[in-house]
Amino acid sequence: MLPPAQPSGRPSGLLPGLLREWRRRWPGWPVTAGVPDAPEITRVKIRGYLFAVVAATPGLVMLLHLLVQKGAWVTAGLHLTVMVGAVALFFMVLRRPARLPLAEWVFAGLLTLSGVGFLVLYAQRPEQVLGHDLLGSVVLFIVAGLLVVLPPQASVPLALTLLLAYRAEVRQFSGLSSAELLVPQWVNNGMFALLIVGVIMRQTLSELAGRMHAVQELSVRDPLTGLLNRRGFDTQVQAERAVNAGGSLLVLDVDAFKPINDRFGHAVGDQVL
Repeated sequence: MLPPAQPSGRPSGLLPGLLREWRRRWPGWPVTAGVPDAPEITRVKIRGYLFAVVAATPGLVMLLHLLVQKGAWVTAGLHLTVMVGAVALFFMVLRRPARLPLAEWVFAGLLTLSGVGFLVLYAQRPEQVLGHDLLGSVVLFIVAGLLVVLPPQASVPLALTLLLAYRAEVRQFSGLSSAELLVPQWVNNGMFALLIVGVIMRQTLSELAGRMHAVQELSVRDPLTGLLNRRGFDTQVQAERAVNAGGSLLVLDVDAFKPINDRFGHAVGDQVL
């Protein structure tokens, strides 16, 4: 059974709730990165990632072409590696959805390397390869990707670091005054805040869906053996009959099971089962 939620006695509201959620999540540095999501969550994520890949491909290809034209071969190679890696990871997850958590972390690493590469390129040749406006769009794209694929306790500090590095470079190398940079930087702040709100809401909904999946599994399976109980068995049979699928029924019996419990204890009997 899942523990019931305890009232906190603190004022409710979106901002206080987000701050409490952030403080609650921070101690849980990604120890569950390799734990597969519930099947429902995985299906939603895969559809979302497919849409993102299709929508982002034209712009990414044009950016690659621009980098090649400008002779930024190292950054172009890094950018191409991220693109190819994203496609390869996507097909890997299609073949085995349980690999999705690992694929998300690998893709986040590729995005981070790409962001560092673009920032280094701009610091070396400001406005000669990528103007500060295009660089801002690229960094924001990378930040959005990190916020989507990683949990907030990992993605927010990393995304914030990239944004602060971009702002420092633009102030140093763009030749624009603070007054000229004021509006675009505040717009970026607003977009970043919206992304944080969205990613925390997504994480919360994912956890709720995961808990619902766990409760549903508990309702149809025996907690000791993991086998279907009466309700789960009836549901499975009805589902198989609905699609006219064949199946098999395996019946097992442990002879003289009571003496095992009497002699060795119920803990050993549970291990036998």
